Formats: sequence, structure tokens, C-alpha cells
Amino acid sequence: MADTAAARATEQFAEQARKFAKAKEAVTETVTKNVEEGLDSARRAYKRGREAAEEAIDDTQKLIKRRPFESVGTSLAVGFIAGAIFGVLIRRK
Repeated sequence: MADTAAARATEQFAEQARKFAKAKEAVTETVTKNVEEGLDSARRAYKRGREAAEEAIDDTQKLIKRRPFESVGTSLAVGFIAGAIFGVLIRRK
């Protein structure tokens, strides 16, 4: 009787171990798939961002070449405004 109970317990334990192994495998596959999809998505986003940045740089360079004096004037105005804002912020403290 003890041998039968021990054998049943051993078989139940083995069955649970097999179920656990299958569940572990399913979780591992799911996590791996999701990580790979996330990496692919991040790579695509990086590529789109990089292309957009390169396009913006090219457009800016073309604009500067077409209108150099306006570009310098705009840069000076932006610098002056930024300096004024920082100056006000520094004096407040």
C-alpha cells in the first residue's frame, strides 16, 4: 500500500513537473516573441526618427544657403531672446 501511494505521488509529481515544463516553455516563447517585436518596433522608430532628422538638417542647410542673411538675423534674434529669458530667470533667484 505504501508502495502504491508512493508510486502515485511520484507519478503525480512527474505529471506536475511536465505541466510546469510546458508552461515554462510557453511563457519563454511568448516573452521572446514580445521582446523581438518590441526591438523591431524600436528599430523602425529609430530609423524613421533618424530619417526625419536627416531630412530636417538637409532642409535647414538648403534654406541657409538660399537666404544667408535672414538665417543670420533669425539666429541673432533667437539668441537675443534666449539670453534675455535666461537673464530674467537668473535675476529672479
